[in-house]
Amino acid sequence: MPESVLEQLVSAVEARLRDVPPPPDLEQRAKDAADRRRDAGLRSMEHSLRHQAPAIIAECKKASPSAGLLRSAFDPTALARSYASAGAAAVSVVTEADFFGGDVGWLSRVREVVDLPVIRKDFIVAERQLMETAIEGADAVLLIHRILEPERLARLMDLAASLHLEVLL
Repeated sequence: MPESVLEQLVSAVEARLRDVPPPPDLEQRAKDAADRRRDAGLRSMEHSLRHQAPAIIAECKKASPSAGLLRSAFDPTALARSYASAGAAAVSVVTEADFFGGDVGWLSRVREVVDLPVIRKDFIVAERQLMETAIEGADAVLLIHRILEPERLARLMDLAASLHLEVLL
């Protein structure tokens, strides 16, 4: 039976994680980054969504499996600035590389140019991805219930909380 697109996406993410070893200091860097964000003042996605009308999460996405390339001259910072000036409550940054043309480094770039909460939208399956998310300065992360076993979901939610990352489930 052929894999669904979702299964293909998750397989690609898992393969990428297997092929590229994490840096040895990843856990400490993630903790330090989370502490710096906390000390600087967290940007709460929940607060922003509750107190912004309409509560729009605007998305920075370069491509998609179904539509292909969406923007050839893709600049996530310019896009995020335009969303912020148009009244968005938060900015979602699609970071999945293989199918969406994303880059986890866009999180820190977008965070530098807007005062809105920044959400990492990806296919998160491992703790290491949450640590990268914290290091890159995101305020929140999307976790997809359908792709995570209950125990893994619980571990990821606990780690997200310890890294001061809100979870959009």
